[in-house]
Amino acid sequence: ELFVRFEHEGIVAEGSRTLELPAAAQEPEEPEADPPVEDDTAAAASPSPPREPPATGWWTEPWAFNTAIVVFVVGLIGGLIYTHGWRLRDRFSDQR
Repeated sequence: ELFVRFEHEGIVAEGSRTLELPAAAQEPEEPEADPPVEDDTAAAASPSPPREPPATGWWTEPWAFNTAIVVFVVGLIGGLIYTHGWRLRDRFSDQR
């Protein structure tokens, strides 16, 4: 059974799940060899730092999404006025 619990700023989330794992594969037996000699420097090495997330840059800034929405809306309105401008011109002209 797997049990997970997260706590952050007074909020607690927890859950559990029962996992059924397959049996381990049997490896053929080999004659015993001398155990490998361990290097003390490898055992004393510290773990590597966590990797940076791949999505970094100006496009991840909060203002970038809002700017993209404004550019899209202005372009959409401009395109509609360009393609249907004759209707607006006829509607607001003094051709009575």
